[in-house]
Amino acid sequence: MRLLPTAAALLVLVSCRGTDAPAPSGDEEKFARVYAKLVVMSSNPAASPRSTPEQVLADEQMTAEEFRKIVADYNRDPRRWESVIEKVQKIVEDEVTRSAAPDASLRDSTAAAGIRQPSR
Repeated sequence: MRLLPTAAALLVLVSCRGTDAPAPSGDEEKFARVYAKLVVMSSNPAASPRSTPEQVLADEQMTAEEFRKIVADYNRDPRRWESVIEKVQKIVEDEVTRSAAPDASLRDSTAAAGIRQPSR
């Protein structure tokens, strides 16, 4: 999968800028969402041309400094990354699946409205 090298590169870049300050107690789910969005954005910039890392962080109400501190905290115990990477991988796979099937949302919304789709 092409996303893993991108994720690794992003991790190295962010961890190089990390601090030794203790990371705030953060929500792993939120961190995984942010990390996944950054991975997707960096691997396919054309998918969301107006999105920036700053915008992704703002959407999740996280500052760049908080993100760096969390990364630094995880880097102190690399085994903790396993759980985050599993969550990131699932989020990315779900996003890829959702974006690969644009008819699915149309089928779901029309079915909910009681509209029958023609057979193919």
